[in-house]
Amino acid sequence: MWIQDGRVLAITGGEYATAENIRAALSGTGFQFKAKQEVRLEKDKPLFINGNGGSGEQLLYQSVLSTRLPADIGGDSRRKDRILAYNMPLPDLYFVAYSEIFRFHDHHNRLLLEVSDSLRQRILWEGSPHLTGNFATDAPYLNWMDQNQYCYSLVLPQEQPREVLNAIMREDLNRLFNQYLGIKGSLQRRKVDCLVLVRTSRKDLLASKGAPEQRISDEQTFQLQNKPFRQLVSALQYKYKLQPLPIVDETGYTGNIDIRLPQPLHDLDQLRVALKAYGLDLRPARRKLDMLVISEVERKLRFE
Repeated sequence: MWIQDGRVLAITGGEYATAENIRAALSGTGFQFKAKQEVRLEKDKPLFINGNGGSGEQLLYQSVLSTRLPADIGGDSRRKDRILAYNMPLPDLYFVAYSEIFRFHDHHNRLLLEVSDSLRQRILWEGSPHLTGNFATDAPYLNWMDQNQYCYSLVLPQEQPREVLNAIMREDLNRLFNQYLGIKGSLQRRKVDCLVLVRTSRKDLLASKGAPEQRISDEQTFQLQNKPFRQLVSALQYKYKLQPLPIVDETGYTGNIDIRLPQPLHDLDQLRVALKAYGLDLRPARRKLDMLVISEVERKLRFE
């Protein structure tokens, strides 16, 4: 700190304390300098948390894994340079990291756990995932969420393709959960039980007659009128998302269709009878599918 006649002339680094600058200050001509900046930095605390080291405007890259936020929210969002997943069980974090492979309806029946029973209880809640409003009934699930849901945040210095962000997220999850729980997640091609949608007739009983496009889904009926066949497949996959068997489309059908089916679509026996009228069937089979496999590994370090 440079002080003359009770007045602060400058606050600089020690490198400016040269004979030349001292003479300039004494003569009143002054000298050029870079003002010294102070930043509060506690070296035993995380950088940029609660202003430690500044506001974080200089941040180039960051990945963070945390326990559940104390709020009744959950989900994920992304931009081309970042991913945020919050208040999710462990498998859902991996499904976000494999979002170019899996869709929302895959999160239950495209998962294989190859872990001990104790780890399984931490990874997957196998009771009802719905809160009833009765605290005594809901307490076990609320406690499980507090202990076994997580948040993940990734920030990159520039925009990247989705598959690049996902690959970084997968590396982070495996690195962190390897140490924390002794597990890893991977994409594997496995032969599994499933329901296969097939055609049973060479005659096209689905082709639309060309009426105006319409989709109806109420308590009694599911109906597509002049809609793409893929909408039927998506509706079935969504309705069966909590069932153990994934649905695989092997019809090869690509045109627009007219179809009317009774609800509920997840009544498999009733659904198969209704599909028969359109030359379709949903048959149990085994197929090789991409599966998210969570398996145990040996922990080299322990965080607990």
